Amino acid sequence: MPTEIRYLIFTSTEASRALVAFAASRERTLPEGTPGDAELIGEQNPVGRLYVRNGDGPPAIASFKPEEVLEALIQAALAAKIPLPRKAEKVVERVQGCFALRIGKRLE
Repeated sequence: MPTEIRYLIFTSTEASRALVAFAASRERTLPEGTPGDAELIGEQNPVGRLYVRNGDGPPAIASFKPEEVLEALIQAALAAKIPLPRKAEKVVERVQGCFALRIGKRLE
């Protein structure tokens, strides 16, 4: 049987919002300031970074484990009422500088 693969692409701003919402849902304290851009670091199991600006100095960085980034993007998709198959494989990838949630499901 074939496999269906779908991507949900999140811009840096959308990913930043997703990471902030995830942190709030877990009562995780972020650095004080205004959340800015987010980026993925690494190819396999990428780590998420959220840059928080506070004044004129360099931004503080909040790091997120790969599984936290995955959960943040899933929560954001569900909050936006985007249906996700329960039994599908879900993986975070970097696509053209954006956060991508790859969803793959074997069709039966």
